Amino acid sequence: MTFDVPDASYYGALITNDSFEILVRKNANTGEGLFLRWPHDSDTRPDLLVQSCLDKEFGVNAQLIEGYDAIVFIKGGSLVNFIVHYLGGDIEAVGLQWVTLKTAWELVFKLEDHEVLLSDSASLGVLDRWIRNRRRKIAEESFDGEQKKWLEKFDRLCDRVRYVLGRDSACYGGDGLYSEYIKSIISSAISTMKEQEDLDLYLNDLFGRTSKPGRSAAREADLIQAIHVSLALSSLDLYNAEYTNHVKECRRVLGFLVALENIYGSSSLEIRRRAIEGGNGRWRGHDKAGRIKSDQIKVGQVKSIESAILKVLEDKKLYRKSDRVDVIAGKIAGAVQGEISTLGLGDFFVDKDLQLFIWHFISENKVARGLIK
Repeated sequence: MTFDVPDASYYGALITNDSFEILVRKNANTGEGLFLRWPHDSDTRPDLLVQSCLDKEFGVNAQLIEGYDAIVFIKGGSLVNFIVHYLGGDIEAVGLQWVTLKTAWELVFKLEDHEVLLSDSASLGVLDRWIRNRRRKIAEESFDGEQKKWLEKFDRLCDRVRYVLGRDSACYGGDGLYSEYIKSIISSAISTMKEQEDLDLYLNDLFGRTSKPGRSAAREADLIQAIHVSLALSSLDLYNAEYTNHVKECRRVLGFLVALENIYGSSSLEIRRRAIEGGNGRWRGHDKAGRIKSDQIKVGQVKSIESAILKVLEDKKLYRKSDRVDVIAGKIAGAVQGEISTLGLGDFFVDKDLQLFIWHFISENKVARGLIK
């Protein structure tokens, strides 16, 4: 098979296996990043170059599946990636390891070199989309026509759940029903329900607590747990073709989401910060003071930064409409940093928090989402 890909300074291999694990370097903070790439060789076709280097340098037997026309900008020039299916080879002996998609995203955001972080984020975004589409295709092949209809609606509901609840770096990995985050929610909720001696009593108690008015941290936590549980129940009903119960649980999830979004829609800055970090009523184990330098964040400064993001998003040359929100955040972070530096806010964020803030802001802000469409 011949692959029609653009000319680039480097050609890379994004390697996955039958379990959709991802092959990365064990030591990624050497300046090379997580993924394998090689300089352009004018005498060798790009796909043959990648396949040959995988064999000679790493002893990896692999099949190239797809070549992407998306160019990633990295240190030293441009990069074009190939999606590669692993067939065999001793990966541990050559300093490589298998990780899940979720772990791969976590490793990307631990990279110390900011330019490498941005380029690896863009590359992983390419593989993430491919895995998501492949998973979707495999799953839908086992469904009949009626199940597919319900599946599409449930997929959209899961996507909304992910955007409301899953906004920190641990929640990358696809969207909708097929995301790592939604799968972990459903799996955890099913395990919790199996542990209950009286499931009906547990559900009645949980759903009863969510009906209480107010916006306390306790109610917030109850709403989140109720969303998890109802989403798991609706998933089980869907796969068992119990559509009446499936619709009932989906409506319940929507009700809890609306209640939670009403809490997050408050003008309180503390509520807003909690919403941005995923709605756990706390900062998910992160050091609150360490994430943003000043513990007394002024609303005016936040609004100035958000305005800078909107201004940069208007420059369509910086990203593609098909890019995921996290990829767009990575691509525009440098430009946003430049904008806020002129406002005297250049040191407002610690380490990589600016990119995460941009991603969260685009996910919640209607104007920002409209600009990237």
